[in-house]
Amino acid sequence: MEIQVRCDCGTRFQVEHEYVGNRAVCPVCGRFVDIAGQVSAAAPQPVSAQAPQAAAHIQQPPPSL
Repeated sequence: MEIQVRCDCGTRFQVEHEYVGNRAVCPVCGRFVDIAGQVSAAAPQPVSAQAPQAAAHIQQPPPSL
């Protein structure tokens, strides 16, 4: 299941549910975005209304010692 993430710049992109609690890098502006634990139930937007789709880079938290 995918989670929709929204950056402060307005870009929306999706990441896999397994990344909840991590941070992603916005594919447009490069800012870090926290991935919250709620699944978006919103209807998908038309392609013309969405920001360019690019792969989000996921940052894993460091392993605890």
